[in-house]
Amino acid sequence: MELDVFVAVIEAVPVSSPEGRPTECVRLNLQITEANGVEQILGKNNRDAVQELGAEAQLVVDALVALGIDFHPHALGMKKLHLSERVQ
Repeated sequence: MELDVFVAVIEAVPVSSPEGRPTECVRLNLQITEANGVEQILGKNNRDAVQELGAEAQLVVDALVALGIDFHPHALGMKKLHLSERVQ
């Protein structure tokens, strides 16, 4: 059996909330395989990326696509997110 799993943790520390209060660190866990690309993008307690980061989750997905990283068609945590077209 050959494993080709790469697990990444992305941490973001927002400067402040809209009210100007400091906010806590946000963490996304990604599971990426050579065969399927991103298989999951989940936050704390296995929450979907949008629940964890809000609209900024789409920016993370767009950045990964721009880097040439594929996504599994049924990747966990992609609820309310879409894959943009890669610019060649």
